[in-house]
Amino acid sequence: MCGIFGTICVSGCKHKETIDKVKISHKKIKHRGPDWDGEFENEKVFLAHHRLSIIDPLGGSQPLVWTNKETGKSMVLCVNGEIYNYKYLKLELDKDMRILGKECFKYHTDSDCEVVLGLYQSWLLNGCKESIVSLLNKLDGMFSFILYDEENEKVLVARDHMGITSLYYGYDKFGNLHISSEMKAFTLDTMPKHFPAGHYIYSDVECQEVIQPSKYFSVMDYDVEKINQMDNFSNQVLNLYSLGIRERLLTAVQKRLQCDVPFGMLLSGGLDSSLICSLAKHVLMNKHQGWNPSMMKTFSIGLEGSPDLAAAQKVADFLQTEHYNFTFTIEEGLNAIRDVIYHLETYDVTTIRASTPMFLLARMIKSLGVKMVLSGEGSDEIFGGYLYFLNAPNDKQHSEECIKRVNALPLFDNLRANKSTMAWGVEARVPFLDKRVVELGLNMPAI
Repeated sequence: MCGIFGTICVSGCKHKETIDKVKISHKKIKHRGPDWDGEFENEKVFLAHHRLSIIDPLGGSQPLVWTNKETGKSMVLCVNGEIYNYKYLKLELDKDMRILGKECFKYHTDSDCEVVLGLYQSWLLNGCKESIVSLLNKLDGMFSFILYDEENEKVLVARDHMGITSLYYGYDKFGNLHISSEMKAFTLDTMPKHFPAGHYIYSDVECQEVIQPSKYFSVMDYDVEKINQMDNFSNQVLNLYSLGIRERLLTAVQKRLQCDVPFGMLLSGGLDSSLICSLAKHVLMNKHQGWNPSMMKTFSIGLEGSPDLAAAQKVADFLQTEHYNFTFTIEEGLNAIRDVIYHLETYDVTTIRASTPMFLLARMIKSLGVKMVLSGEGSDEIFGGYLYFLNAPNDKQHSEECIKRVNALPLFDNLRANKSTMAWGVEARVPFLDKRVVELGLNMPAI
């Protein structure tokens, strides 16, 4: 992941005061991208990117700029996140261009993010025949991005389906639109709002109206009545769901192991993270001949004598990983709270309490040179794993609660996992929140 920032000026950027301020303020999210900074500016738009290089570390610096040789106009892109199906999309887009008899999009990097430019250009060349909703639903990954189309004077802003990446928007006193990965990068006269998961803004650059994000996906649209219409939920059907979940989760893990830098796994000793680590081991052993589990780093943290540390060590011993059990003291935890609140941008007590160990762990992980980790977030919400789910009055209310909890993830667990790790420039990937895993999990009847 990275840090992105953008300001769209509604009156030709003649408010020099605004641009001077944002050129300073956007640097407050430099921790999200310690590897490189980039800026793009013209009389209407200012974009900034702080890069954490995970894929194509040498060639994927942003903003990514593609210029039309005939018009001299550019498309400019800033992305925070990863597009896991970028190789498939590139092949499909090339096929579409050949059918249209047009030249294929020329990629300048091996970055997974650049495919967004290719996708958008293909959409334009096809006369925008499909909706922008269809366009965004082709993306499989965790992402927030700002795309500026200079030729058509349009801006497209979008956040991923599950709200894994963080994103905010707001308007300043001049009516200029600001977009940022974190609120702290906004100027003082900008009122920040959460950019909802599965939403987008597609607008004229000089639009004078206050724009609200539009929905392209929501877990709240799942039909609970349809989910729970089965009267006879047989063992055979259960087995089919179990096989489907295994296949989809295995694929989700495999996609998230696309990485060109050192990576590891968060391992708490619980079922969720242990399963992710086990599947990752399975994928890596099948993919790389002679690969040894001891080459996979796993990380855990807790107070001295914590049962979680003992459980994590037990799983690590079973999987034969290179395991690191870190400890912290209560005093160290208390000393970190101010920094945790600063990075999380929330005073929610539960989120702060859960984030403090993760914040400390991410710092230790970064010191070992690891830049990406897999984590087990999301499973309890999807599958009703919390203890209170046992008290669900009926299947319908069980499913409703699961959907409600998944919908709330962007404000709580996703926020925690994203910001507490990105505070130290470590990217957390969450296989359980893969679109296909969530879809099957939430459509599975409660039993």
